[in-house]
Amino acid sequence: TKILTANANNKTTKSTPIVSDSKSIVPPSNNETRSAPLPSKSTSPPVGSLSKTDSTLKSSTSPLKSVTNSPKIPSVSKKSNLDSKTQKSPPNSKTPLLTQKGSLDSKSSSKLSRCPASKSSSLISSPSISSPSPSIPNLPADRPVIGVDPSLAVAEMSTEEIPVKESHEIEMATRKEICANTGGAIGNTPLVLLNSIGKGLPGKIAVKLEYMNPAGSVKDRVGFAMIDDAEKRGLIEPGKNVLIEPTSGNMGIALAFVARIKGYKLILCMPASMSVERRSLLKAYGAEVVLTDPATAVKGALQRAKELQAAIPHSHILDQFGNPANVMAHYKTTGPEVWEQTNGKVDIVCYGVGSGGTLSGVGKYLKEKKPSCEVYPVEPFESSVINGLQHSPHKIQGMGTGFIPEILDRTLFSEALRVHSDDAIAMAKRLATEEAILGGISSGANVCAAVQLASRPENEGKLIVTNINSFGERYLSTTLYSEIRDAAEKLTTMSLDESLLIAQKYVALE
Repeated sequence: TKILTANANNKTTKSTPIVSDSKSIVPPSNNETRSAPLPSKSTSPPVGSLSKTDSTLKSSTSPLKSVTNSPKIPSVSKKSNLDSKTQKSPPNSKTPLLTQKGSLDSKSSSKLSRCPASKSSSLISSPSISSPSPSIPNLPADRPVIGVDPSLAVAEMSTEEIPVKESHEIEMATRKEICANTGGAIGNTPLVLLNSIGKGLPGKIAVKLEYMNPAGSVKDRVGFAMIDDAEKRGLIEPGKNVLIEPTSGNMGIALAFVARIKGYKLILCMPASMSVERRSLLKAYGAEVVLTDPATAVKGALQRAKELQAAIPHSHILDQFGNPANVMAHYKTTGPEVWEQTNGKVDIVCYGVGSGGTLSGVGKYLKEKKPSCEVYPVEPFESSVINGLQHSPHKIQGMGTGFIPEILDRTLFSEALRVHSDDAIAMAKRLATEEAILGGISSGANVCAAVQLASRPENEGKLIVTNINSFGERYLSTTLYSEIRDAAEKLTTMSLDESLLIAQKYVALE
């Protein structure tokens, strides 16, 4: 096992955090995916920043708990082991260790106290977060705690009988306590290196498994944040207001999840081109679904949402594309998580732009912590509106809406990467077969962009971070897995001889 240590001056021997060696499954093929043409540096000047929303933010109460009190959790690991009896710290080590099994020794565990809910956190103020302390050991799966409105918990428990974490603020989950409800499990998703796809590239790629949020996508963070923020500002309340939102799917699922927790009725407007799994999940959570013309993309869904709002009394559109709470959800959770998980070694981040919240929130946070950190938006090759090109239909659900979102902070970047739909699909399949990561098409697009960046000679030795946005099961009916689904549906009961024949062919392929 390789261990990253530090000398007396607290300078690590490697420029990026590296987990212990893992045997690669299949080396990537140069011909397996097509590299989409890369645009030159953008010649158009930045057309805005978060300044437009700052005035709104200053008068708002934070939907998110400030991470000022968050414990410093450094480094990357493959597996957490919280058994203090098995902890073996190397002598004289004063920096976090990067090992196969992160663990917490008994002496340091007392330093990582639970963070109480903040009653006065400000939505606009930049949290003052110090660099990860070198004295705190590796704790990859231990984070600050959260809970969401414990009065809505299904089971009523006395905290004297069973410890239940109660909090009215969104924080990063520890997953070590009983949550008041499923909202308490949002955040603190793992960050893992790509060993096969990233093999041989000058830069290193790590992906954040956002499908491990309770409703299965990165949008869980924003879904809670926007509803919580609207409640705090007195705009909505359960039993009185109907929520309406245009969505390409994942945001709608997250909102349906939170609406069910908090007791809201929710109507979602979605292009008919979105997968049937998305529609099914929305219905499963109890939301109503309105499909719109796919040719009009998300713009058509947004227009329909406005029409419904005008006709339905006490209805409210949360507006993911213009809501500052979207950005701050990532500024106060995703950004700090990336910073702490990489021990501040992150050099580049790239994210597909749907609403623009992830890129703007994470980018803003990391730029404040490390000005040299580079930020790259990712958009479909067929719909490169950030690059000044026309929108056309594409297959990357969740990004490439056909317009530049209001909350996208264009001061953070000078180049937008383009990924073709076919390349995104091919990469999503590679993620499953080579890295055992089952993500969706937009996740494939993110990794395609990360590979573009990791392939550049100037990025040698740099750490590039992106997201696996959602779980691949919600794409079984799409072009991503349609062939596999069709083959699975054709399976029939087999005799022993037929079973042996199938097994022999499968083993031979291996």
